[in-house]
Amino acid sequence: MLGIRLIPHVKTNFAIVSGTAESATIHDEILDSVAVVGGFLRDLGRWSHEYEVSVFHFRRVCESVGGERSSTLTSMNNLALVLSRQGKYEQVEEMHRHTLRLRETVLGKEHPATLTSMNNLAGVLRRQGKYEQAGEMHRQGLMLGETVLGKEHSSTLTSMHNLATVLSDQGNLCLASPSVMKVSRLARQAASS
Repeated sequence: MLGIRLIPHVKTNFAIVSGTAESATIHDEILDSVAVVGGFLRDLGRWSHEYEVSVFHFRRVCESVGGERSSTLTSMNNLALVLSRQGKYEQVEEMHRHTLRLRETVLGKEHPATLTSMNNLAGVLRRQGKYEQAGEMHRQGLMLGETVLGKEHSSTLTSMHNLATVLSDQGNLCLASPSVMKVSRLARQAASS
């Protein structure tokens, strides 16, 4: 309950920061605090307020460091996740595609953040019913994850699970079952070690 009582104070402080920051250079510490405010609002289910904070954060990060920096790409990805929670999947797909292209260029195709972008794009494709595209994106992410992170890494197992989910959505239970069983076996092995 304390969190809910803090919302008016958080919103007022954000309004002050965003209002004064329009004409001033904003410091990294303030941008980090703005990101924390967005997370706080998300955790309380205040997605419209989180959207406002995320848009501000993304815009200011772009202005301060440019469009092709890791922090900008993270902020863009976070904004896409906010839009996803609001069901704006076409916008989300466009942002995830853009983030993926930039991360491939800036960080490389085998960087863990690039793999996360692939997974995020595949997820929004699945939510839109674009199962073929989602499955292909998950397959690519899984292959890269196995190569880069290893077959037993939690992100690789998540990719395998997500691919199995898409296959199941398509009615390919025979193809999905071995992946689910493998994920379960590897998760049990990881838990016991």
